[in-house]
Amino acid sequence: MKIYTTLSALKAVNLFSADKDIRYYLMGVRVTATATATRLTATDGHALGIHQSEQQNEGVDFVEMIIPNDVIKLIKSTSKNVDTVVIDTEDGITGTIGSITGAAVSFKAIDGKFPDVQRVMPQTISGEPAQFQPYLLEKFSKASKLLGSKKGLINVAYNGPSTALIKIDATQDFVGLVMPLRPIYDDTEAKMVPLWAREQLSAPVTKAA
Repeated sequence: MKIYTTLSALKAVNLFSADKDIRYYLMGVRVTATATATRLTATDGHALGIHQSEQQNEGVDFVEMIIPNDVIKLIKSTSKNVDTVVIDTEDGITGTIGSITGAAVSFKAIDGKFPDVQRVMPQTISGEPAQFQPYLLEKFSKASKLLGSKKGLINVAYNGPSTALIKIDATQDFVGLVMPLRPIYDDTEAKMVPLWAREQLSAPVTKAA
């Protein structure tokens, strides 16, 4: 089987995989392919990236595998103008992966069950504002640049306390999800500046003898 995708999409989606996690099956990119499409998915449990492209995959009916992070980091291209990556596997477990203008890297798929991310896809978007960890939004900006945006612009569809939808201007082939920040304190306390910060810090008053 030969499964095709792009290096830019693979690197972009890989931004959302877990780095160090007891859930070892999140430490990679899930590749799902049919004869006519390749889908890449990664998540660390806080943000998710998913990319799908139309491809003429060879000898593929349906295959699913998780490519480890350390393998993806080794994939290089010797040409900035060629973006195609090919995954060559006979059993969907082992094989090689690489840019068509670079060296192929051997891999063994992660033996684990990737979560059913379709279950967390929001059915509706409320538009209610929410706050997010800046580093998570930065990942989407980096993904946007990898996928062709010069400025790394992203569009956030707010969804209150529920999962928000992220889209980028560069392509319609990518969709992201991000969890909002949940307040540590109750609403009243969270909106108040602490008393110590509202008072002037000054030297103690010395009483006259």
